[in-house]
Amino acid sequence: MKKQQKRELQTKNGTVYFPVALHYFLVSNEVTSLLQANKSPGKWQADATAKSCQNCKSAFSFWKRRHHCRSCGLIFCDECTAARRVIPGKSPNKQRVCVSCDQFLSSDKKKKTTVSASTAVASNTGRQRTMISPSSPTTPPQKVPRENKQEPNTESKNDKFQDIMTGDGKVFDDAKQMELDESVSNAGPDVCVIAMESEGIEEDVESKIDEDEKTPDQDPLLVISDLLFAGNDKDAMIVAEKEEMGVVFGGIKNSDEKVGLSINALNMKRIADFEAVIEAAKKDRGDVEITEARVKKALYCIKIGNSDTGISELDEILPNITSKQKIDLLFVKARLGFALDALDAVNISSMSSHELVADAVSQANIYVEKGGDWEQKNLLMGYEALFFLRRRQFSSAAPLLVKSLATFTGTILYSFKKLVFYAVLAAVISFDRTRLRSEVIRSPEILQSIEQMPSLKQLLFCLDKCDYLNFFKALVAVTEVIKQDRHIATHLGWWLREARIVAYRQYLWSYNSVKIDSMAQSFGVSVKFLDSELSRFIAAGRLQCQIDAVEGVVKSHRWDLKFSQYADVIREGDTLLTKLQKLANSLG
Repeated sequence: MKKQQKRELQTKNGTVYFPVALHYFLVSNEVTSLLQANKSPGKWQADATAKSCQNCKSAFSFWKRRHHCRSCGLIFCDECTAARRVIPGKSPNKQRVCVSCDQFLSSDKKKKTTVSASTAVASNTGRQRTMISPSSPTTPPQKVPRENKQEPNTESKNDKFQDIMTGDGKVFDDAKQMELDESVSNAGPDVCVIAMESEGIEEDVESKIDEDEKTPDQDPLLVISDLLFAGNDKDAMIVAEKEEMGVVFGGIKNSDEKVGLSINALNMKRIADFEAVIEAAKKDRGDVEITEARVKKALYCIKIGNSDTGISELDEILPNITSKQKIDLLFVKARLGFALDALDAVNISSMSSHELVADAVSQANIYVEKGGDWEQKNLLMGYEALFFLRRRQFSSAAPLLVKSLATFTGTILYSFKKLVFYAVLAAVISFDRTRLRSEVIRSPEILQSIEQMPSLKQLLFCLDKCDYLNFFKALVAVTEVIKQDRHIATHLGWWLREARIVAYRQYLWSYNSVKIDSMAQSFGVSVKFLDSELSRFIAAGRLQCQIDAVEGVVKSHRWDLKFSQYADVIREGDTLLTKLQKLANSLG
């Protein structure tokens, strides 16, 4: 095959140009037909077109999930996309690629050639080449009507299972199964496959920050929770109606009662369909198929707002599945817990938000240590970090947030932009200046994203440059953003106090003594305000300094490490002597 033939694919609409990596797939007629279906550039391959892995041909199921190769955009299983490579033209971080693209990128790196993953311009002709990328719209396969014939001698067991009779006497065929699969797809990519709309996901979704916090992958319950917290009931009803969440829709104020009843009727029909599949599986299938059907029903109940039923169903299923499957379901429970505090008015669950999240995260930690995969370990860091933030444990959340920046995949929980925001807020009050500079300020992920958040950028860099006047101005701007975040809004006053203490401590470290009016001028506040602030923090033991009101001077006590250790020994020794004296008196 000639070099030019390896780079072109003839279609009815003309010639389509694509990355050289795809020539590895042309040996398969099935994959070639898929490429020909992707006629427009810049789109992912649709999930509906992939029933099995393009490499190992393993059929996809509830536990065998689909994964897009970030280089060629085709769909494979997890094992066939285990490799991570830096894709030229995209993010500098390593991303998921298939076996063929992994081989190509590794050989391409040795040759020191650059292959663009989005758009390349031919240097000799100036003609623009368009790649067949992950966001290419695809035409779903045409469904052929099944003939309702009974052939016991030739029908396989799998076909027999697919032709299950539902409660209303209709044949439960592949189309019905696909419809039910899609109805629970929004429960999250860590449990089931997300049916990504081909027109909604751009080619560079992995390398760019989505300015819209409601990313396509985000859990609908979390989206509605954020909208209700912001007082946007109208948009919350739109999302609930679109996702067919009957219980949630009915609990929102001023919701249309007729629409709510129609959604509830649809929900009840879907649940009946799931129950029919479960009953049929008990007769004709094994434990794996029964468990899979029960999980789908439980996830659907959680999605529509019938949380108590869904959680009780999951609790019954958990002992009978593998550790990896348990972790996926525990993440679902954790997301429900994160959403419940804002859904109290909707009344979708009788469980406590804190208890549900704490139990799910603690169990997920245990199972991840036993046998979690790479992706689950990275996801767990995001769940733990958010849990710590909500509990005001910013010092515990900061290392997890910063560590997960390079390998973040949890857009179902929050966006990457939100992750950067949380990481900076937590690190500013938790890390010392050296660590803050090395792990946060010089982080390429933060530098790439923080340009979209000018107030956060000003806060971070002004603290590092000791520009305390603009640091205090940035505090005011960041305060408005924190107020709109339902997870950390309740900690706003505490965080502001800790941020001011960090700035005061860093300023005083440079001086043995300083005029209080000069310090007030550096921070842009009045002398009276600064005197009140420092007095309060000194009395609480948060600042090691004293104020000479007569001279108008603040004297700093810069205790070194040895002196601090000596003071600790003296204090602990006094405590021990006191206990010994009490013991001697009691014995005497």
